Amino acid sequence: MDKKQSDLEMEFYKKGIEFLYKQAPVIVVCILFCIVMGYALKVLWEKNEQNYLALEKRYLDVESKIETYQVDLKMCESKREELAKEVAALTVKVTFLQSRGR
Repeated sequence: MDKKQSDLEMEFYKKGIEFLYKQAPVIVVCILFCIVMGYALKVLWEKNEQNYLALEKRYLDVESKIETYQVDLKMCESKREELAKEVAALTVKVTFLQSRGR
């Protein structure tokens, strides 16, 4: 029984090795394909990372500009309120002077 089992194992390995030798070109092509695709993925990953860093820099620039514009807007609104008060005061004076002149 042991001899028969051993012969079956030897036959299995013999056929397996023959099969691998026949498939060697396919295996080589698959390995080369995996290497090329790995390199391509690496290049794409690096490119994506560079694009991400560029977008992050743009985002920070835009964010700082928005903050600057918000400060400018608040300053303009306070200036407008001051001018509105001045216009109201001048309107009262002009109205008073017009009524006095009649």
